[in-house]
Amino acid sequence: MGDALTGKSKYKTTVVATDVTFGEGPVWCPDGTVVCTAVATGRLHRIWPDERRTEVLAVTSGGPNACAPTADGGFLVTQNGGIDFSIHDLPGFDSLPAHVPQTPGLQYVAPDGAVSHLATSDAQGNPFVGPNDLVTMPDGSLYFTDPGHHPLPPEPAGRVFRLDRDGTVHQVAGPFKYCNGIARDHQDRMLIVEDNGLMYVNPDGTTEWLYPDFGGVAGDGMAVDVDGNAWVCCPADSKIRVVSAKGTIEDIIEFDDWSFPTNCCFGGADFKTLFVTMSVARTVVMMEGLTSSGVPVLPWPGLAS
Repeated sequence: MGDALTGKSKYKTTVVATDVTFGEGPVWCPDGTVVCTAVATGRLHRIWPDERRTEVLAVTSGGPNACAPTADGGFLVTQNGGIDFSIHDLPGFDSLPAHVPQTPGLQYVAPDGAVSHLATSDAQGNPFVGPNDLVTMPDGSLYFTDPGHHPLPPEPAGRVFRLDRDGTVHQVAGPFKYCNGIARDHQDRMLIVEDNGLMYVNPDGTTEWLYPDFGGVAGDGMAVDVDGNAWVCCPADSKIRVVSAKGTIEDIIEFDDWSFPTNCCFGGADFKTLFVTMSVARTVVMMEGLTSSGVPVLPWPGLAS
């Protein structure tokens, strides 16, 4: 792969992994690797950015949409159940092997790669539809979005859930038109990508817009830096929009057409490198030279004993 630049970014942008089929949900790990999902093939990949080396960490089947680290060295995965990519008009995705359906929910991937389900429904027995993204908060609770699948139903049906330490899952907020990415900001507030904008979700389930509309372009996953800027991936026009804590667009980073950036995370020795999954390009890239470091991702502590 070399160190060839890619895209139109003002940052040095280098491909560090290839053959990640519809990559999503990257996370930086203490050992200097990046772990991400491959939605179309039902896998987790571990990437050594400096070596440009990739290996399959786990096979989840279905559609693993995002992952988050756990305190024991494993990962939690939002499992959307699987997507039939043949119905979507994406370049090069017309010859994928058939996906292997899986029960939508939260999966636990042990350090040795063993996969099990942690939850498939909320405390009231309502099944999940298509969990998408997840984040751990300082109190150890884990929040995740469940927007469902495209095509969207006529009425909003997306939900945000909370996994408590006792293993129960409760709906926190909803319905949303399409609640997608979720992140913890620099002040420990929870942000979600909702439809074409960016929204705060408060612990009591109330919401408020940070940025209501990216101009008709939907966001996907995101990461937040210590200055409160949300780096929001927008697949449809292959851009990252940087939204300040004041609700202003501070920067728009362009990539090659049909890169389709889906999600990103901060990493590197100083947390000033951004790793981005380019889903249609089937690559993971790193952007170096950022001026602000990222808000550290908190590992999920596990269920209380």
